Amino acid sequence: IITSSIGMDDADIESVYVRVEHRRKGIAYELLNKIERELVSHEIKKVLLEVRESNISARALYSKKGYADIFVRKKYYHDGENAVVMVKELSE
Repeated sequence: IITSSIGMDDADIESVYVRVEHRRKGIAYELLNKIERELVSHEIKKVLLEVRESNISARALYSKKGYADIFVRKKYYHDGENAVVMVKELSE
């Protein structure tokens, strides 16, 4: 499952979820490919997302897909963990 919200010229990826038994099979990578193509078709130029600082595997995936860290939101999550905000410029 992947969800996003679209603004004027940018979008936020709100969640990416793959069931535990299906992880590490490239599904999240393909979900990101699909949503990025869809966003480009809507003339979206930039995508942002937040990810838990401790979620090393998700951060590695996003980096592999071209997302870059832009800042940290301190104590963003209800348990006090920081969120890393990442961005990717989309091209056609």
